[in-house]
Amino acid sequence: MPLLFVSAFGLGLAFCAPPGAVTAEALRRGLERGFWSVLLLELGSLVGDATWAALALFGAAAGRVGFLRPASAARRRVRSTMTRSRARRQGRLIQRGHPASSCSMVRA
Repeated sequence: MPLLFVSAFGLGLAFCAPPGAVTAEALRRGLERGFWSVLLLELGSLVGDATWAALALFGAAAGRVGFLRPASAARRRVRSTMTRSRARRQGRLIQRGHPASSCSMVRA
């Protein structure tokens, strides 16, 4: 039983603490300055990772719930208005009230 626990603990460390930039910096600071310096470095890394996770979750929730839909609807409205005014300047749209039009805007 103790052998199983030790091997599972070792595998957990191997998968959860891969060597990377923060691990290398923590090792360097730990050898030079001690425990508290490494603790502050790891807490900063934790805050940074949590911030990225929160931003990703907020972005996914905003797309799912519809926070982004009003902005995209407004963008489409502005784009269609710009397209109509450009076509009107080029004489490709017939204005309302013209005998050839049966709706508000008709392509010529």
